[in-house]
Amino acid sequence: MIRYDILRENIPCEELFRLMKDSFQERKDQGLNFTVLEYELENLKKLLDVNPVVVAFDENPQTGEREYLGFQIVKIEDKEAVAGILAVSPKCKRTGIGSKIEEITQQFVVDEGCEYMLSNTSEEAISSVKWHLRNNYFKQRIGSYDNTNYYTVFFRKQLKYHWFWSNKALRTAYFNVYSFLYKLYRKKDGSLTAPGKLLGLFGKTQ
Repeated sequence: MIRYDILRENIPCEELFRLMKDSFQERKDQGLNFTVLEYELENLKKLLDVNPVVVAFDENPQTGEREYLGFQIVKIEDKEAVAGILAVSPKCKRTGIGSKIEEITQQFVVDEGCEYMLSNTSEEAISSVKWHLRNNYFKQRIGSYDNTNYYTVFFRKQLKYHWFWSNKALRTAYFNVYSFLYKLYRKKDGSLTAPGKLLGLFGKTQ
């Protein structure tokens, strides 16, 4: 039986690192340069040193040994929560583990007083985009960077009413206009298009 927990200490970094690499191999095979594909163990350890992580695992009842099947790192700052790396074992993908982890993460950040959650993925990672939408995120804006080869979709999940972001018509219009203008001026790798070089609408890539 799969169980879930929120860890703040004694985190099995090596096991989660291997799980992360296995999980994102799918994106590597798609030719998407996800940042986590370049992570070393130390990069993950630094994140886990300062942020809690929601884990899914199967535990051997005789030995108590855990096999980790999924995790999500959670960063909380004031009223904002960032749902960071979400990794699920390839053998468990599309079984609902990721959504259950997200459900636990959401309740955790609500209890911490957060008013909204942020997340992001590649525009070309279709299954990930659909997953975010199924789990009550909406598209907020897009971006692009010199270390990736795709447009990044930034998602937001509103946990408390907001006059703008809780209005579907307003936020949809905002995203559509923002995306149109952004793609007009910036390429997938963050570099400027010809119109972007002329007008510099978005300034330097962050």
